[in-house]
Amino acid sequence: MNAFFESYLGLLHDLHEQIRAGIEGLPQEALDWVPLEDTNSICAIIAHISGSELFFLSDVVMQVSSNRDRDAEFRASGLDAATLLGKLAANEAYARSVAESLTMDSLNEERFSQRHNRNVSVTWALLHILDHTGLHVGHIQIQRQMWDQR
Repeated sequence: MNAFFESYLGLLHDLHEQIRAGIEGLPQEALDWVPLEDTNSICAIIAHISGSELFFLSDVVMQVSSNRDRDAEFRASGLDAATLLGKLAANEAYARSVAESLTMDSLNEERFSQRHNRNVSVTWALLHILDHTGLHVGHIQIQRQMWDQR
């Protein structure tokens, strides 16, 4: 596989490892805890990360519907750490299969993003996954600190 795609998959894995570290040892109560009004639980954040990653890999890059229910991601609760991490692991495996189907020329191709109601490049979609997941990794880390300090 091309070095770009290997690096991409490595960065995605690193973000998922930061999520794993952020939830390690947390009880279910902490995963479902909503610390402030208008915030989400760690469970909902990870469900959202998983749904978003899959959406951009499948719906945008591969142009195959994932049947995403974005609103349901934010209602997620009661999912244990193993289930949440399993969703991320499945996304990594799918990301690998997507990357194996792409070429460097594919990165310049445009795809329609229903979420953004515009065409985006495959490069943009892949980088958006890293950017968006990274943003939420920070949310999980802060929420973990809040849980530990409460």
